[in-house]
Amino acid sequence: MKTRTVISLALPLSISLVIAAESDAPEIAERRIDRPINTFGETADLASPESACAHWQRMTAARNADALSASSLIPLDPREQEQWFQQEEARDPEGLRLYLGAVGNSTLLIVQTWRDDLAAVVTRLSFPQGKGQLPYSSRVFGRIDGQWQNMGETRFASEDAAKENFVTKKDALWSQYQELKKKRPRPSPPPAINLRIHLGQPAPADHGSQQETNLIERLQKLDPAIEQIRTDWNAAFNAALDRNRTNALTSLERLIPQVRKVHAELAKTELDAPIQQALTQFEALAQILHKGDFDAAVTAIKKLDQLGQSIEEQIQRIRENPGAAPPAKVAQP
Repeated sequence: MKTRTVISLALPLSISLVIAAESDAPEIAERRIDRPINTFGETADLASPESACAHWQRMTAARNADALSASSLIPLDPREQEQWFQQEEARDPEGLRLYLGAVGNSTLLIVQTWRDDLAAVVTRLSFPQGKGQLPYSSRVFGRIDGQWQNMGETRFASEDAAKENFVTKKDALWSQYQELKKKRPRPSPPPAINLRIHLGQPAPADHGSQQETNLIERLQKLDPAIEQIRTDWNAAFNAALDRNRTNALTSLERLIPQVRKVHAELAKTELDAPIQQALTQFEALAQILHKGDFDAAVTAIKKLDQLGQSIEEQIQRIRENPGAAPPAKVAQP
């Protein structure tokens, strides 16, 4: 909240000095909209949090996994999303029908915005009478290049609880948003042209460069697994902050096998040690969550997020500058 404090100092010769001091601590901007999603246009519009949320709700109701993937800050695997729809349909077809209907007929109530680039949209899902114990949704969006991208949802029993969720978690969500921006896939630079080869002349052997090239190729093959790790970690991160042990463990159970796969493929490379360290910490976090110790889980999550950022930066360095010397090895815990 911006405040203005006027300080009057008594000075000789009856001169008064007025000093204005301003504090610019950011506050949450809140807008009430009360707008059904069927009043928004049919085409994808991510220019505002509410239009992005309406698009997400429509695409969920339509089971359009590709559109949901394209609207996520870290794109979801459309196959995983479609598999979820299929599993729920097999498990509880009537429940899925009611849920998709409630989403497709939902009403956007409130938009909360913080620091211009982070927002939450509070929505009321239109469940039939007596159905849907948690009909209020707080879905968070982050703005990237002018487009508001989905960062996840938490459900609540009341509108006030949904609003309070963003108020209490905005700092953690902002940190997560900053990390997600850094982790967005960036195109690899084009390979350098070897002038000798281009002119038909034999190039000298360079075993170091060949090893780096092989590592880059292995990373490219692992891109789907790495992307899935990002997605599952995002889900586990949110669920753990919400103290939702079941969802956090479910995400970790999907994530850990992918980390094992990546570690096996990158054994005896410069990424071997840090990925092994991450795997150990993921497994330890799962044990902590099994015990229900959320305070310890938050501490573990912070360490894992720092380690994950370090690994992401190392991978990016390899992709962008394969000839550079690797950084110092990560110490084992």
